[in-house]
Amino acid sequence: MTGLGEMAGLGAAATWGIASHVNSAVARRTGATRLAMLRLPGMLLFCGLLCAAFGVDTAVTCDAFLLLSLSGFLGIGLGDIMLYRAILIIGPTMGILV
Repeated sequence: MTGLGEMAGLGAAATWGIASHVNSAVARRTGATRLAMLRLPGMLLFCGLLCAAFGVDTAVTCDAFLLLSLSGFLGIGLGDIMLYRAILIIGPTMGILV
């Protein structure tokens, strides 16, 4: 299968480009903060389904759970809000480069 890596790279780049334009249109209508908060339940469900499908052990210590929660809040919560705000200010093409 020659060129499989190149095809995967082009597919990933196309997906990122399309997603930035779709998220830009939704963020214009709903706002950056609301869009990020609307995505969180879907991400939680998706991660739960992945854990169930691959049989991930759910026995997590309290310390690990707190660190994972903080990481998720900062990365997905604040990071997405800042990304969508940047997309609204400078546009989807330049915003996705940031």
